[in-house]
Amino acid sequence: MLERKGHSVEGIIKALSDLESDIDAISSKVEELKKHMVNQSKEEIEKLKQQMISTAQEEARQIMDMAKSEAEADSVIISKESEENLARVRKNISSLSDTIVDRIVKAIVKGTVSSFSGGRRRPNEGISNQVEQTP
Repeated sequence: MLERKGHSVEGIIKALSDLESDIDAISSKVEELKKHMVNQSKEEIEKLKQQMISTAQEEARQIMDMAKSEAEADSVIISKESEENLARVRKNISSLSDTIVDRIVKAIVKGTVSSFSGGRRRPNEGISNQVEQTP
């Protein structure tokens, strides 16, 4: 009986030793799985980060392209308006130049500018106070 108890104690000790080895192996595998999960999580986070950056860059590019298109369209409108204004100013200058030249020629022809006056006009002489406006 003693022998049987000794055998059974040895069996229990061996079973406990095997159990302890199994627990150590499982703990080691759990640690490896934790490391693997942490690394996999880091990789997934990096992928998501890159996707977000890419999406944000694409949206920013679209916003910039749209703003550029709008600015170019506004530029065309502004350029057209400025050309129209410049043409209107040139026309007014041209018509005023013609009017001024006509008045000077008329004044000279009528003799209102005298060589004795040194080419200076006398106040209100030969020039009307009305100013013609060009439409």
